[in-house]
Order: sequence, then C-alpha cells, then structure tokens
Amino acid sequence: LRLLQAQIEPHFLFNTLSNALVLVRTDAEAAARVLEQLTRLLRASLHRTRSAHSTLGEELEVIEAYLSIASVRMGERLDWNIEVSDDLRALELPPLLLQPLVENAVNHGIDPLPAGGTVRVVAEVGAGTMTLSVRDTGVGLIGQASGAGLALDNIRQRLRALYGAAATLDLIELPGGGTEARVRLPMSQHPSRAQA
Repeated sequence: LRLLQAQIEPHFLFNTLSNALVLVRTDAEAAARVLEQLTRLLRASLHRTRSAHSTLGEELEVIEAYLSIASVRMGERLDWNIEVSDDLRALELPPLLLQPLVENAVNHGIDPLPAGGTVRVVAEVGAGTMTLSVRDTGVGLIGQASGAGLALDNIRQRLRALYGAAATLDLIELPGGGTEARVRLPMSQHPSRAQA
C-alpha cells in the first residue's frame, strides 16, 4: 500500500511545482500565493502521506489547498465547491484517495476547455455506505486525453487491498458533459491496517 501511495505523491508535487514555475515568470504575486498554498498543502499532507489512514477532513484540507493553487493558475476558468457536512469530516479514509481524482478533474476535464468549468466534491453517507464524488463539467470521458489511468488504477488497487470487493471506484459520463468519479466505501468495515 505504501508503494502505491508513494506513486501518487511525486506526480502531484511535480505538477504543482510546474504550475508555480510558470507563474514565477508571468505573475510573481500569483506565484507567491501558489507557494503559500503549497506550503499549507505540504504541512497538511506530511503526516497523512506517511500514515496508512487519514480522515475525510484531512483529505479535504489538501484538496482545498490544491484547488486554491489551481485557481491561481486558471483564474476564472476554474470554479469549485466542496459539499461535505462537518459531521462527516472525522470519518477515516485511506490517504490520497480523493486528491488524485480532483487533480484528474482539473487537468483532464476542466483545463482542456477554453471556458473552463466547475469541480464539485460531495460526500454522503447512507445505507451503510460512504459515497464520495468528484464531479466536473469538463470535456467528459471521451474528450479526456490519456494520463488519468495511472491514478485511477492506483486508487482501485489500494481500495481492493484495503476493502476487497466491498469498495468501488466508478467513472460516470454526466449528461450534458463532464465526468463523475464515484468512490463507495463500506461504513461497517474499517480499512485493513495491514501494510502491503
């Protein structure tokens, strides 16, 4: 599991640093904001990425920092919102479960559109299942360039190792354009604490 998790961390960090580098050359003030958010993000994620477990609240801190960084780069082309009630933020999750899905939504869904779009993160609990959704109004599954597959495969492998067949990650083409990445986790089963 740590190996799979470690594959995600450098990809995310290098993308963020690349964005900051572009801004250093074009808008020093924006670059400073990105670096402040990157510092916030690294602080929030340092403990989390070394651990086998995280909480939804900790994952959302990292997502908010990432989306703030992407917003500086993309400006008005990126709108985002997070719809998660406070009582769900303490729920345990595998680390780096949602952040790669948000990154895919921005880079492969929204960024290719000249007008941009919206990323929406939603968490709901019902019938013994936690459902986590990352929805975008981007190009949709057919319009996406390749490159999102590694993160999706990585997440599926980690879910399988932790929950067996009880957890799923599905990609759904949304009517009118866009994609939803939907993760379902059993509430009655805590992630396996075994380190594979």
